[in-house]
Amino acid sequence: MGNGILGEGFGMICNGLKASLESLQTIKFNNLTVPTVENENIDLNSLVKDCISLKEIYLPQNVKHYLIIDHLKSSSSKSLEFIDVFKCELNEEQGNSLADLPEECKSLREFSFAHDYQLYKAFEKICQGLLSSSHCLLNITLHNCCLNGDQTKNFSILLKECKLLQQITINSHEKYFIKEFKSIFQGLQTSKNQLTSIIIESLDIDNAPDLDFLLKY
Repeated sequence: MGNGILGEGFGMICNGLKASLESLQTIKFNNLTVPTVENENIDLNSLVKDCISLKEIYLPQNVKHYLIIDHLKSSSSKSLEFIDVFKCELNEEQGNSLADLPEECKSLREFSFAHDYQLYKAFEKICQGLLSSSHCLLNITLHNCCLNGDQTKNFSILLKECKLLQQITINSHEKYFIKEFKSIFQGLQTSKNQLTSIIIESLDIDNAPDLDFLLKY
C-alpha cells in the first residue's frame, strides 16, 4: 500500500483483503500515512486480528499500535518471520507494547527498527524479546537509533545469541554511540562465520581496531 493518505479508501482495501485472510502473508505500508481517525485504526485492527498465516508486517506511521500488536500476538505469532517498525516513531509506552510481540514470535528471521528516539528501557525490553528468535534471526537493521550504554549492552547480548546472523545494518548520528561499537563487535563474534554483510554508517577511524578484531578471525 502506498501513495499518501487513503482516507475512506483504506477501509475498503482492508475489507477487500479479508477474502484472503487464510493465505495473506505480507502487509506492507509503503509511503502511506494511515489517518489518525478511529475508523481507519479499526479497519486495520480488524484485518490483522484474523490473519492466521501472516509472515511479514510493516507497521505504518500514525496508527495506534497497541491493538495491532495484541492481534498479531494472538493470530500470527507462530507464523511471523519479519517485523518492520520503520519510522513508527514509537514512544516509551508503545515500545514496551511492541516488545511483547517478538517475545511471542519464535520464528523471526528479520527485524527492522528505525527512527525511534523516544525509547529508553523499552529498547532493552525489545532486545530481550528478540531472544526468543535468536536461534533463527538472520537480519537485524537498526537505523538512526540513539543508544546509551545500557541499551548497547542489551543489544550486544542479543547479538551474541544470534549465531546464524547473516546481515546487520547499524546507523546512528549520535557520537557517543560510536564509543560503544566495541561491545557490539564482541557480540558479533558468535556469528562471524555466517555474516555476509556488515553495514555500519557511523564508524570512524577510532573504531577500526575493534572491527579488525572481528574480521581477522
